[in-house]
Amino acid sequence: MQHAITQQREQVEMRLVHQALLARPVEDPERIAYLAADRFSTQLVTAIPTPRRRASDAEFREMLCTYLALPSPCLRGLQGLRIADGQSYRSCDAHGHHLDCARLPGGGWDDQHDEVAETVLSRVYGSGIQGRREPRDVFAAVMPQDDLRARGDGLEAAGIIPDGIVRGVEFRPPHRPGAQQQQQRRPGGADVLVDFKMLHQGAAQYFTSREAQEQRAAAVAIRARAVDTDYRRAARERDERHHQVDRDAVRRGVTPPGPILALLRSYGTIIGLVFGAYAEASPAVHTLLTATAEHEARALWETMGARGYQEARASVMQALYADWGMAAARAAARMRLERVRFVGLSRAQVHAASRSGGGRQRPEREEETVGHYAVVRGAYMRPAGGGALAGLDV
Repeated sequence: MQHAITQQREQVEMRLVHQALLARPVEDPERIAYLAADRFSTQLVTAIPTPRRRASDAEFREMLCTYLALPSPCLRGLQGLRIADGQSYRSCDAHGHHLDCARLPGGGWDDQHDEVAETVLSRVYGSGIQGRREPRDVFAAVMPQDDLRARGDGLEAAGIIPDGIVRGVEFRPPHRPGAQQQQQRRPGGADVLVDFKMLHQGAAQYFTSREAQEQRAAAVAIRARAVDTDYRRAARERDERHHQVDRDAVRRGVTPPGPILALLRSYGTIIGLVFGAYAEASPAVHTLLTATAEHEARALWETMGARGYQEARASVMQALYADWGMAAARAAARMRLERVRFVGLSRAQVHAASRSGGGRQRPEREEETVGHYAVVRGAYMRPAGGGALAGLDV
């Protein structure tokens, strides 16, 4: 009886908190963080620290303050300073929204993207799921080699190369709530093209639509739905450039699709794997994690010492949520810390600093002794000089 009463009181209090937060303006940082958070987001405060999940002191401070919707520690005292953004300027805010979204030189966005993609796909392919990274050969027959060799994040560069192919994972095609489902699922065992996207604080997806203002983790779902559309648009543009197929005529259905778009369509819907500013992830990431855990559990449940497949599956899923959630939060923190050096500089100074590696001193990424994250969680992540826990992973 006491347990039931306590549970009911907690549910009432949670409902009151929910109502109070939703009553705030849609741009309120705490409201946005509350609605964005999912199971990946909470790993920052629930996961057991391991070397794979370690974070430096500066990184952990950024990760925790982002999760709690607190001002960014690395931007303390820098509010109001200008941030170069292409041909214009932004004003630095306390939470780092403008810094994260500004178009700045350096590898910040690319490094964040690559770190998360490598963490996820290395585990996916290691579980036994078939596939490969950056399958450039897919478009070799229909695109010039110069375009295929171009390195870029997604479709903004000359290439149109997805981040990976996975085989045999049944993704649910993304669709807008309430809209009629048009895409067909791929047959079992078919190759699916996947592409990673990172959503930053301050992105319009967090507060401009009714869906994001009312539903949990909606911003990353909105961004994921746009990935397939973006790829098809880019394919039409490249068909016009390389094969003289009018893209507007193709879009209107007057002209058959060119070879690039036709090849792209043969793979079905391009699946967006989106991680947000609060380490939350789009539905396809959860689907991919479940498939990875199932493959690992089937192959290793006896070796793991589990009593059966279901127990092993639950254990692997918990570990994957912790690994991927921490990787997403840490990569976002590293991206912001790498960009702090550009705050307050003119456009000319930004480009000069990027060429020389100058600007403000970059915060250290690697901790020399036990970091705050380990202290908070009550465990040693990397004791000075190594130690018995060096190389241990849970």
